[in-house]
Parts: sequence; structure tokens; C-alpha cells
Amino acid sequence: MRGSGMNGDSINRLVILALALTVLGDFLALLAELLNQRYTNNASKEAEIKLQDELNQIHGELAALKARFDQSLPPGG
Repeated sequence: MRGSGMNGDSINRLVILALALTVLGDFLALLAELLNQRYTNNASKEAEIKLQDELNQIHGELAALKARFDQSLPPGG
């Protein structure tokens, strides 16, 4: 960052990072829930499959956000 203000690229990177952290939080919450469901064996197989599908979807979203973030970095940064 140059000067006293943030440029548009820095703001974009911060927004992407915030989104990635939010998705990561969702991912970890679902992972914890899935592990708890398996451990206690209270979930039906259908619920487990649904949670796994949601987990896979969030993992894909996180990968896409990471790719966007990586592309927003300057070369060598």
C-alpha cells in the first residue's frame, strides 16, 4: 500500500480474503458437525450424505475463492 489510502486492488483482495474466511468458517463448522454425527452415530445415512454434499460444495467454493485471491496478487507477491 502506498500513501495513506488503500487502492482498489488492496480492497478487492481484502474482500476476497473476507469471503474466503467466511466460507472457511462454514467449511469447518460443517466438518465438525459431520465428524460429530459420525462419532455419535445419530445421523441417518441420508443426512450424512447431505452433509457431505454440502461440505463438498463449500470446499469447491473455497477453492474458487482461493484461486481468485491468488490471481489478484501481484506477480511474485
